[in-house]
Amino acid sequence: MIDLTKTLNASMEVYPGDFQFKIIENNPVRFIDDRIHSAYQIFTMKNHNGTHIDFPAHKILGGKTSSDFTLNYFINRALLLDSRNNLILPNLSFIEKNKISAILIWTGQLIASLNVQIVDFLCKMPSLKLIGTDALTVDNYKENTVHLKLLQKDILIVEGLCNLDKISQKFNKEPFMFFSIPLPLEKSDGSPVRAFVDSII
Repeated sequence: MIDLTKTLNASMEVYPGDFQFKIIENNPVRFIDDRIHSAYQIFTMKNHNGTHIDFPAHKILGGKTSSDFTLNYFINRALLLDSRNNLILPNLSFIEKNKISAILIWTGQLIASLNVQIVDFLCKMPSLKLIGTDALTVDNYKENTVHLKLLQKDILIVEGLCNLDKISQKFNKEPFMFFSIPLPLEKSDGSPVRAFVDSII
């Protein structure tokens, strides 16, 4: 099993101009009048901080929210595409044969707009439910083209993944299981996720 989730802390990278994760209170265990008072933290964050998922409502007025997707939407057979150099796209027949419903894209960049070739390929996959990337966004700064193309087809977007190099080392070009489990937020446009991969059983 490989964890793809970034640790939430005050020094983590965020999209330019975004709200930063911040711990407001950090209270340790306390003993008052011989009684244990439990430790707790209070923190603030944006729902798109760290490793997170975008639902259609993030970019589309009246679009689907977190409440419109069941838990099994976030558990998928996946492939990793390495777009850092010359990307070789897999054959669609291979995608269908292996029942691939998620594609992870390794960019090696913080801000990495997906090129037209990749986006068009993704939109041709009838079984595709979501994509994931190590970048903080799939569009160039202040652009929305890629988000809209994907989200209009209910292809959800997981951004801010890490450890994609470990997937390449373990699975090479073979499929694996990708889990990207959001918080059960009601009618939200996005959510932090715990993302990880494992072998197909």
